[in-house]
Amino acid sequence: MKFPVLKTFITATACLTLFPTLAAAGPRVVNCDDGDSLQNALDAGAGSAAPTEIFVTGTCYEDPRIRRDRVSLNGDGFTVIEGRIRVFGDQLTIRDLKVTDGISFRHSRARLFDVQIVDNGDGFGMLVADNSSVSCNSCTISGNREGIRIEASHVSLSDTDVDFNDSAGEYSDGILVLQNSSLTSDGGSISNNGNLGLRVNWNSSIQVTGTEIASNGAYGILLQLGSIGALTDAKVTGNTGYGVEVSGGNAALEVFGGKISTNGSEGVWATEHSFVRLTDTEVSHNNGHGVALARDSGAVISGSTQVRYNTPYHQLVCQGDESSIDVEGGADVGPIDCSDQDF
Repeated sequence: MKFPVLKTFITATACLTLFPTLAAAGPRVVNCDDGDSLQNALDAGAGSAAPTEIFVTGTCYEDPRIRRDRVSLNGDGFTVIEGRIRVFGDQLTIRDLKVTDGISFRHSRARLFDVQIVDNGDGFGMLVADNSSVSCNSCTISGNREGIRIEASHVSLSDTDVDFNDSAGEYSDGILVLQNSSLTSDGGSISNNGNLGLRVNWNSSIQVTGTEIASNGAYGILLQLGSIGALTDAKVTGNTGYGVEVSGGNAALEVFGGKISTNGSEGVWATEHSFVRLTDTEVSHNNGHGVALARDSGAVISGSTQVRYNTPYHQLVCQGDESSIDVEGGADVGPIDCSDQDF
């Protein structure tokens, strides 16, 4: 099968709009250690469109529901919500606190800064669903059954770590991007999760820049069923299975720079009508072929890409006659076993 080079890859499928500025009422102060209720503070003045600013300290043993818009919830860096936060409002900001039973967003826009979402061993750290858009800046999502689940929504991560979500072992993924969703990640890590680092499914998209995807219990990245992705200067290393699998429904991945190495199986595995382009990328020291193709899939190896020092003799392979590999320019590759080495 002949695959065109991808000209235009990922556009902004969803984005966070700047929140409008309105006059806010005076801030509300909640000290949970003194018996104050965060939910009461959230419900005060219900029906008002004015922004609400809440400063909360101590440990709050409750499951707050945020139904109103324009809420700013601020901790002091030691604040703990021992419960689940459910968000149904719009234009929410959360800063400087820890949540131990997850946060869910539905039909919402929200921004999180220095938030820890941890230790929800029975469920997700963060669920973003129903056309929501959420950004996380310098956050930690750890110790949950699933790190982040995105359904028909958009999430943007900046310097955020999604690590050690492994309470269900082989069923614990770091991030799931499902059902026409999108994810951007800049910096941070997706590592040491029980199963996949990053699962991208059903016509979803990812754009990952400078993120480390390492030491996950299965693959680093699974991109499938019509989904597309771009990795720039990312490191996909030390995962138990494939570094990256691209499969099904014309799924496609472009990789610019970075490294795919020391994974337990193939560095890149593309199958079932899928496409991969590697540009200026190191693919090395994987315990399988550097790049392997099957079932009418294609790859372009270009720029200063190096595919060497992987365990088998053949560094690039095609299984079956339908798949093809094109090596361009100054790419440095080892032995190739492919009946069609040109598109």
